[in-house]
Amino acid sequence: MNQSEQINELATALSKAQSQMSKAKMTGVNERFKNEAKGITGAYAKFEDIREAVQKPFADNGLSYVQFPYRDIDSVGCFTQLMHTSGQYIVHHFGVPAKQHHAQEYGSILTYVRKYCLAAVAGLASEEDTDANEVSVDSEMINEKQVAEIKKLLESKDMSEDRVLKYKKVATLEHIKAEDFDDVISKIESVKVENS
Repeated sequence: MNQSEQINELATALSKAQSQMSKAKMTGVNERFKNEAKGITGAYAKFEDIREAVQKPFADNGLSYVQFPYRDIDSVGCFTQLMHTSGQYIVHHFGVPAKQHHAQEYGSILTYVRKYCLAAVAGLASEEDTDANEVSVDSEMINEKQVAEIKKLLESKDMSEDRVLKYKKVATLEHIKAEDFDDVISKIESVKVENS
C-alpha cells in the first residue's frame, strides 16, 4: 500500500461516507454457493451494485477513486486509488493468479478484482456473510490436464471459453469445481458444429 504523507482528511471523509452508505444491493446469485437447506442464497453484489452504493456518499464527502488494470507474468489485477479533494490519497493493488487467457477472460477477471477492491476500500460486504464452515474454500478444482481437455474440446467446437465461464459462473477455467468437470464436457460436446 502507498499513501500520501498525511491521510487525516481522507480518513475523516471516508468515515463520514461510510456512515452514509447503505448496504450494497446483491443482484447476482452464485449457484455454486447456493444451499437452500442451510438458508444460503448465494447472493453477491455485482460491480455495478458496489459502484452504486459508494458513488453518492463518496461524492458528498469529497472522495473519488480510480482503478488501473495491470497484468504481469502470472497475475492480473488492478491498482485502486482512493483520493480526497485535499490531495490526500491511498493506493493499493490486488491481483489473482492468471495464466494465458483470451481477452474476454481477462475482462472477467478484472471485473472480479475491481469489485472486491472497491468494496474493500469502501468497507462494503460484497456477498452474504456465511459461516466459514458452511462454504468449503478448499473445494477441489479441476487440474491442468482437465483444463487442457476443456480447451481442446472448445477449440474443436470453435467455441469461446467465455461460454463455459458464464455457464459455470466462474472467472477462469481453473476455478471450475472438479465435480463439475463431466457436466462441462457433456455441455460442450452437445454443441453442434456448423458446416462451413
